[in-house]
Amino acid sequence: MRWSSASLFVLAILSTQALARTDKGLMTGGGVGKSSCPEFLDSMATARQRGGLESYAGVPVINPFIEYIAGFQTGYNLGAPGVYDVFETLGEKPVSKALFTIEAWCSEHPEADFDDGIFDLLRTLQDEPAHAP
Repeated sequence: MRWSSASLFVLAILSTQALARTDKGLMTGGGVGKSSCPEFLDSMATARQRGGLESYAGVPVINPFIEYIAGFQTGYNLGAPGVYDVFETLGEKPVSKALFTIEAWCSEHPEADFDDGIFDLLRTLQDEPAHAP
């Protein structure tokens, strides 16, 4: 397994929480990447209950997770030397397939966060990303 400096940079950036001062003290936030696996699984179930993951009512529930994965993919592809598409081996609709892979992973790791699932997926794909021609 090879870890490039780009993947470590992406890991550091995505796992860093933001700090903000409020009148009640400090609060942290890390976007949906820091959502717990149970929160993500609840969002997936809610989207399905509202008509499906691609339905008018379901999309707003899971879209933040989809956007997070797409952003991760873009950042990794731009930052990893020689990598053209980290998710190419997932085939058609790679972001959706990544979402479902993370869903299955989160079902087995309820103590983890959503971004832990992305990093686990990355580890399984680490030797397979498409490289620039």
